[in-house]
Amino acid sequence: MGNTPLTIAVKVDSGNNGGAIVAGSILNGRIYLNNQEPVDAHSIRLKMIGTEEVVVHYTKHHTNTDRTSGSRNGNRNGHCHRNHNHTCGHSERASHTFYNIDHSIKDFPGGIIPRGQYEFPFALQLPKSLPSSMDAQRKKSKCKVRYEVVAEVFKKPNSRFYSNPHAKEKVNVVAMPSSSSVRSDSSLHLPVEIVPISTCNCCCFMGCTKVGSMALEAQFDKTTVLMDGLSSPSHRRGPCINKPNTRQLQSLYSIDTSKSIGVKFRCENRSTEKIKSIKAELIETIEFSANGRTEIIKTTLASSTLNDGMYPELDANSNNIDHTERLLSKPWRTIHPSLRVEADMATDTYRGRAIQVRHVLSVKVVMDGCCSTNPDASALVEIYRNPAAFGVDVASNGKQQQQQTAHPPSFDPLEDEGYAAVPVQATAPPSFSDNKDNNNVASEVPLAEAQLVLPEGWNAQTAEIVTIAETTVVATLVDSSAVDKRL
Repeated sequence: MGNTPLTIAVKVDSGNNGGAIVAGSILNGRIYLNNQEPVDAHSIRLKMIGTEEVVVHYTKHHTNTDRTSGSRNGNRNGHCHRNHNHTCGHSERASHTFYNIDHSIKDFPGGIIPRGQYEFPFALQLPKSLPSSMDAQRKKSKCKVRYEVVAEVFKKPNSRFYSNPHAKEKVNVVAMPSSSSVRSDSSLHLPVEIVPISTCNCCCFMGCTKVGSMALEAQFDKTTVLMDGLSSPSHRRGPCINKPNTRQLQSLYSIDTSKSIGVKFRCENRSTEKIKSIKAELIETIEFSANGRTEIIKTTLASSTLNDGMYPELDANSNNIDHTERLLSKPWRTIHPSLRVEADMATDTYRGRAIQVRHVLSVKVVMDGCCSTNPDASALVEIYRNPAAFGVDVASNGKQQQQQTAHPPSFDPLEDEGYAAVPVQATAPPSFSDNKDNNNVASEVPLAEAQLVLPEGWNAQTAEIVTIAETTVVATLVDSSAVDKRL
């Protein structure tokens, strides 16, 4: 430990949840404190912070008429030259804290922490409305939703020139879908729409010409998808989780790592335009903004295309009549194969202040003409991780199915005058205590003031567990159930 008088670390317990915890669950952890001599401090504090972070990169062209420097032109992260034409890069950044708690784990009325080794267990009840951790990037633009737990020895308020001794650990959170969306039927029937069909004779320099109309009706068997698998960090998408591989996950939970969406349609072509194909697709759009600059990342999560030759009702027909009633007599056609959504590609639906993740499911009639109208029926779809894969029962109001890690009987050693005695043998996490190779310890143990908190022969006094009740989210997120799914 050298001559460092005080070191601190924090370790959260994610159990067997694949490195993530579901919103609404209890986050267990411990703060480890080692001071070789009495230290002046007012308290040990626990913080958990949820933050949106956005970087939007863009380029700007400058000519020799520009006479101002990059900073005066609004360049936040780039340099501009004055005397010649060039393009330079700029970045706009934004950060928004939507969840923030600061709770005292242990107060010291005398303002002194006695010499010794201590463990402070805690149990933090997370709000059910927390969004999933996520990370997405397009070139130099990127966005993320991240969480971190901070253990702090509070001596005096933090400032620009002073920071209390502290330790941090990242936490991966999986959003909790509403129980109503899980239990209720999320299928959607879009009513008949009569769409005028126009075509443009580009080669003849003529305007658009109406060539008839088309009736389209669609059904989706679900508009809420619970993904049992975890997103892969290699995609820099979705919950940023150090996950087991697919085979391990299936072995642990006996689950499938993909979900399929069934799509049906019926259509009546009363136009002279030939239909090329019928296409169903699920599009994910990640949109994030900073200081008026916006970046959009679009990804096709699943698609399926049918050739029109199988369905006679799609043939061109110049008899342009009101065909709503005729459409009702047509058979429903099923898109095959169904839309298969892979867990490692999808990001959870999210509506935040600076970041929005939305999913649109559509069935489109693709016309043969290059500039013809392509009728479509679309709806919003919500995608979340399945809490059951993390041991949480949504139907039982978010009750955790797995048994919480049992803590040994504990006491508050700092309330005992004989604090030098150690009546309880504390148990540290394996990554702290089992690695005896001093060359590798630094990579396994959280650092605080460049020193390890748990030295060899760690034998701490354990305080009573501190339970922190559910707290509210700083920024109110949009209730997904209140959003009209139809576009």
